[in-house]
Amino acid sequence: MLRNLLTVLILSTLMFMTGCQKKPTPPYVEFNQYNDDVLPKLDEGYVILKHESYTGPKNMTKDSILKSAKDYKADLVMVNDDFGIHEVSFDIYYLKKPNSRTKTQFGAKFIEMPLHIRQNFNSNLGCTLGNISYGSLAYEYDLHKYDVITKANGKEITSCKQFSKILSKSGYNAKLNVWADGETYEITIKRNKKQKHSNKTKKSEKGTKWIYV
Repeated sequence: MLRNLLTVLILSTLMFMTGCQKKPTPPYVEFNQYNDDVLPKLDEGYVILKHESYTGPKNMTKDSILKSAKDYKADLVMVNDDFGIHEVSFDIYYLKKPNSRTKTQFGAKFIEMPLHIRQNFNSNLGCTLGNISYGSLAYEYDLHKYDVITKANGKEITSCKQFSKILSKSGYNAKLNVWADGETYEITIKRNKKQKHSNKTKKSEKGTKWIYV
């Protein structure tokens, strides 16, 4: 019985020590120009987990940014900072390393069609897009929140589940019919095709783009 007790104590200690292991601190890189420094990372396959801008009193520090990076599980932090006499300004990008998951994700949430979209679209069918992940495939092809996918590879879309299956089977290479602001247009998305990024940073309504949907 004593042996069993000792075994339990040892296992409990090991589990506690494993749980207390510190998360690795991601690299902290200062950058000058978004186009020259951040965009090349996106071309390498990195995705932006979160973008934050801060201007105010000097209570934002490198340590606090790195703490946020650990919370977001970022692999790289890129920061543009400007220190003034009474305040400081930060432009921060939390990045995730490229992997098989980020490469194959479409990068848009699928949501229930809002009433105002349903009234304008005049149908309950299709797949309505929610927030678009910054730097994702949907972002690169200039899709927006509340766009409605009506066709994919010639098939009428009746649900987001159906649309997701078509995307997955096609390897995220598909011809889409998109309804937006009262008009329908057609685009062909190709996951492996290198896209040109806009010279301007696209932002959501709150200035933040999220990844993994």
